[in-house]
Amino acid sequence: MASQECPRPASSPIVSTGVAGVSGWSGVTTDQMEGFRHTLMALAAGLIVLVASVYLLREFAGLIQQIVTAVFLTYLLNPIRQWLTDKGLPTWLAITVTLSGLGLTILMLAAVLQVGLADLSTKMPQYLGILNDKLQRWSESERLPGAIREGLAAMLADDRPLLERNLGLVRSALETGFKLVSNAVVVVIYLIFLMAESGGLRRRIDEAMTPERASETRRVLSEINQAVSGYLWVKTFVSAIVGVATTLTAHWYQLDDPLVWGMLAFFLNFVPYLGSLVAIVLPTMLALIKFDTTGPAIQIALILFVVHNVVGYVVEPILTGRRLDLSPSLVIISLGFWAWVWGPVGMVLAVPLMSVIKIIMQHMDATKGAATLMSN
Repeated sequence: MASQECPRPASSPIVSTGVAGVSGWSGVTTDQMEGFRHTLMALAAGLIVLVASVYLLREFAGLIQQIVTAVFLTYLLNPIRQWLTDKGLPTWLAITVTLSGLGLTILMLAAVLQVGLADLSTKMPQYLGILNDKLQRWSESERLPGAIREGLAAMLADDRPLLERNLGLVRSALETGFKLVSNAVVVVIYLIFLMAESGGLRRRIDEAMTPERASETRRVLSEINQAVSGYLWVKTFVSAIVGVATTLTAHWYQLDDPLVWGMLAFFLNFVPYLGSLVAIVLPTMLALIKFDTTGPAIQIALILFVVHNVVGYVVEPILTGRRLDLSPSLVIISLGFWAWVWGPVGMVLAVPLMSVIKIIMQHMDATKGAATLMSN
């Protein structure tokens, strides 16, 4: 019987696809596959480190904030301490003089502010009486929406003293003030030890590292010092602009104690966003009480709104970006991130922290490209 040739079955699409897939990988060498695997492992490890870092930053926020604040103040005050040491003062005396000068400056500014606030407090009963009369008129005015008139009427119907009605707000303010004072005490303690240790830092770096590595480390620390000092100078400068503009505006509209409003605006400008809002609202409320019409209050609010926005969103990002060589977009993004991590304190420390991170990345071969992208 003649042998019959069996028909060869058609290739399955699945098998063909698999063969094609295998042939597609046939051009990849073992070294390339190993490099790809190492890249994936590095990305996974970096993601784990990032998540763990954010968790630790949020979990131990209080402790880390105090340490970071003390470190930045050390960078700012060390040049003064070093100058006094070079003049022949012992280290402990140079630290004492430096911290005493800082404390004396703060106390002098606080004293000027306290005098103005005391004057305002003596006029507070008069302000409250005028405010109550205006609220009464507004609650009866047909020009306001009914919901607003009802809210004003309910407010006026409350016969309790003002302090009692705002007891929760007063308690929150006292708790915040106590927390700030306690944190300031801890920061000062850290600052004393850091300044005492920083005197011998260069010697310890030279002893622990090779000459080349020690020189590179000292250069990085010097760049960080200049960056932090530069940022604080910019922040102080723009805060002074806001303070002067607020003082002139208050004086022009004949508000009581214009210097107080200027100093409050200066200090509040160090707290991004929230500080500017408070610095606008307070003099606007005084204008509402002082004047018979709402025109001056609206004008003051508009002027201060323009000043704060121009300084905060135009002048400060440009000056900060130039002095720290940071992209203005990165400055805004870092404010949002550190506000999420540490709240208002994080917003104050965001820019110097990003500057320190960028400087460190510039001196690492693996992150030089990323540091360049962060530049202005």
